[in-house]
Amino acid sequence: MTNKVKKIMAIYFGIALAVILIQMVGFNTPDPSQYDKSLSYGDTYFSDGLAPFCDGDLYGYCDEKGNVVIEPTYEEAGNFHYGLAAIKSAGSKYGFIDKTGKLVIKCQFDKAFAFDKGVALVSTNNKYGFINFKGKYVVKPKYSYAEEYSYGVSVVKYGGKYGYINKKGQWAIEPIYEKAGSFHNKRAAVKIDGKWGYIDRKGNLISECKYDEARRFSDERAAVCINGKWGFLDVYGNPITSCKYKKVKNFSGNLAAVKIGGKWGYLNKSGDVALLNRYEKATAFKAGRAAVKIGGKWGIIDGAGNYVVSPSYSYISPVQHGFSYCDNGITGGIFNRDGKLIKKVKPVAMDDVSFYEDGYVTIRSDEFIVINNLGKRFKVLMPLPEEEEKDE
Repeated sequence: MTNKVKKIMAIYFGIALAVILIQMVGFNTPDPSQYDKSLSYGDTYFSDGLAPFCDGDLYGYCDEKGNVVIEPTYEEAGNFHYGLAAIKSAGSKYGFIDKTGKLVIKCQFDKAFAFDKGVALVSTNNKYGFINFKGKYVVKPKYSYAEEYSYGVSVVKYGGKYGYINKKGQWAIEPIYEKAGSFHNKRAAVKIDGKWGYIDRKGNLISECKYDEARRFSDERAAVCINGKWGFLDVYGNPITSCKYKKVKNFSGNLAAVKIGGKWGYLNKSGDVALLNRYEKATAFKAGRAAVKIGGKWGIIDGAGNYVVSPSYSYISPVQHGFSYCDNGITGGIFNRDGKLIKKVKPVAMDDVSFYEDGYVTIRSDEFIVINNLGKRFKVLMPLPEEEEKDE
């Protein structure tokens, strides 16, 4: 009779498709102040109750108790959304599986993104389109560039120009722009005759195209640049500051970091100085916290400028979803929003730490570590193969 082994083994976690594609960097980490974007490569680690994990070179899925639900058989594996996940089979293209591991949309795409609001962006032969849950095209792949839908439209490139289509593939805003971005705060940056401005959802200009650079709106404010100097606009296109700053971060948490006279400080949404320019480096606020550098060391402050983590670290990652990674050159650690050290780890590169909205943190070291918001390590539990039956 076959004996089943009761022992279990911990195997390294995999991460969502976007994380899989990130290349690992060396120990010399980049300056954390350069990051405006989140270090979290996906909103949640678990999605629809499942998360990818890695066994050797292949990916599968486990549940929130660490039990293997779908065996590791894929070259790449994305997070589940609406019960479907994009995967890449060995030596094949991208398709979609359901939560049982059944292939429901065959592997036929060169690129595939997660389902959002009933459709998924896919690419074949360098052309982008959108499919439904049955894998049928709702928007045919004829665009040389496309982004996921935002406010009901997708920015696409067609015939060398950018415009916006609705979910039926009809033009919502005609392709007349040299470049264009997705909508944020109901506004999108567009480029005409070499200069940037902003449009509303009907395609009306709310700011004339006169800027050398223009970032997306955040907290109803957008950073714009003229002749190497930056300022901010409100959602009506009115300047709240003139273009006078050498460097700025996007607004987040109602504050924006700006460089004034060689030092960094923070402006409020009225354009007034909220925190004096005293920092050598500064990141954007997230969850009411920001990483700043003073006296050659990094710390974390709250919105009033009070230190939550004292400036004593070689570097600190921007705060994401209430967590931050700190490193003093000898040891590293994960801090929560209150400045409490919840987990000590070996020093790693900044890109090797990811933070997730559901309270998980992943760390790439000489092994792959996943912890929850209490600092408890999470393990995937996978039964060992059954013992072969021996002849008596």
